[in-house]
Parts: sequence; structure tokens; C-alpha cells
Amino acid sequence: MNKKSGIYCIINNPFQKVYVGQSKDLDSRIKHHLNALCIHKHECKILQRDFDLYGEGNFSYQILEYCDISDLTEREQWWIDYCKSHYANGTYNQIRAGGKSKISDNGRKNMSLSHIGKTASNETKQKMSISQRGRKHSEQTKAQISNSQKQLWVGEDGEKRRKYYSELKHNRPVSDTTREKIGASKRGKTYKDNADLIKKLSNSLKLAYKEGRKKAIWITVRGKTLNQSEWSDILGICRTSLIYQRRKGEGYVEKYIETMLDKLNINLNDLE
Repeated sequence: MNKKSGIYCIINNPFQKVYVGQSKDLDSRIKHHLNALCIHKHECKILQRDFDLYGEGNFSYQILEYCDISDLTEREQWWIDYCKSHYANGTYNQIRAGGKSKISDNGRKNMSLSHIGKTASNETKQKMSISQRGRKHSEQTKAQISNSQKQLWVGEDGEKRRKYYSELKHNRPVSDTTREKIGASKRGKTYKDNADLIKKLSNSLKLAYKEGRKKAIWITVRGKTLNQSEWSDILGICRTSLIYQRRKGEGYVEKYIETMLDKLNINLNDLE
């Protein structure tokens, strides 16, 4: 196959943002990008973040033009400028055409240290807030984002991801100052003066209980299938808690049981 040089782009279709690049071998370069994104090791961290968020199906690849190798940098910059003005959210390119975007570990460390102790002024915070106002995703985009996020928690990779974040959360130390802030934020709060909320919670739990009594509900977690009563006995919780989680939607009760098993350090194989 003859190698062709030219300019290409990677398009985030829902968010209307593009990444523009040049290559002496377009087919090979595009495949390299796709492989890096799929294994979460792309050098453009912002592009990688959005790829993980929206999912591969919402990205497309396009060859913008073929050109001589000597003209690559000039044409790449032309296309970067063009895309910045023709796509709603511009480009992922953070440097000019032909530049190197890879930062050394030492450089990253120095950048991190330079920001320690710095806080944005109230004026800057206000500008950041104003810049985000009025930006809304369409219902289609919201659905696409939701579906791509759900896929992160499916299968073996999803189980590993849940376990990782669960351990990260429970092993995270909490300072005395933070504990005091949490306590102070909850002191004096009561539901006694909120009759509507009490009634809503009461009706919700009653309905959940009635639904649970209609028939036996079987739940499969980590290859083990048990009914709600058996799971509640293992976890040492009220059965209504599982019913409530199940009413939230598909997958909620399984995720809840997974979290509780990790939190309580319960090995299902030891129960057999």
C-alpha cells in the first residue's frame, strides 16, 4: 500500500470539537490514534477524557486533504484555524502545528508545584461561572453520555473499576478538621418540621415493601443467585433497603450489593 501524506482530523460529533493532525502515512497515523484512545493512553489528555466520556461510537475520523510532506505543517495550521471557527467548541489542539505536546515527568512536576497554594480570585471565579451559563446538552447527547458512562461499569472491567474506586474511597483518611465540618453541617437538622418529606419517604418505603411481597425476587451478584431475604441476611441489612435500590432502576441493586460486599469484606465463597 502506498503511503499518503496529508492532514486528518478526529471529530467529537456530539460536542462538536475536533483534533487536527498531520502525517506522512495517514492510514497508519489514524490507526495509532484509535489504538491509543482505546487503551486509555492517548497523549492528548483532554481528547482521551472526552473519548472515555462519550464513547468510541460518537467519534469519527476524516482525511481533510492530501498534500506534499513539505507543506504538512503549513496546511495543518490552516486547518486548525479553520476548525476553530467552524466547530462550536473549537479544537483539542493546544499548540501550533508541528509542535510537540509531550511533557516530561519533571516538567509535569514543576507545573504542579507552581500551582500549589494558588487560588482563583473571586473575579476569575465569576468569569468562569458566566462562561458556563446557558451551555446545555441536547436530549440525544445526554442519552449518549449516559449510555457511554453505563458501559464503564459493565463486565469484568466494570467490576475492577468499582472495586478500585471503592477501595480508594474507604482507604482515604479523613482529617479531624473535615470530620468537624461534616458534623457541624448536620447538627440541628431534622425531618420533624418537613411533613411533606416524611410522607414521601414513608409512602416510598411502603410501596417498596408491598412490591417485594408480591413475588420472590432473585438477584445475581458475582455468580451467586439469591433472593432478597437471603442477600439481606448476608449483608445484615433490612430487606426494604434492597427493594428501594431495585426501584431506582436496572443494575442499582446489584451495584449496591457489590459495594456492601466490598465494604464488609465478605467473600461469597466462604459462605458455601
